[in-house]
Amino acid sequence: MINGDVVRCALEIIGKAMVKAGCSSTRSAEAIAVLRGLGGYTAVAEEVLEAQLSRFDGNPRVGSDRREQLPRGLTDWVPEADLP
Repeated sequence: MINGDVVRCALEIIGKAMVKAGCSSTRSAEAIAVLRGLGGYTAVAEEVLEAQLSRFDGNPRVGSDRREQLPRGLTDWVPEADLP
């Protein structure tokens, strides 16, 4: 499911950035700075969502009406995603 892929990929991006910055805890000042530098959870999730949706470009099995509906529904979902 795309939702799960978005959460997993977003957390992977955030986790790698925190490791690279040497964060010892997700609650540390460094971790907060890293997250702010990435634009926050929502910004990361939206970037991942756009990358996931681009996989459908040109796919003949995904009609144009469905392709237009996907980003709306998922974009509305992103702020509600329970990212730790």
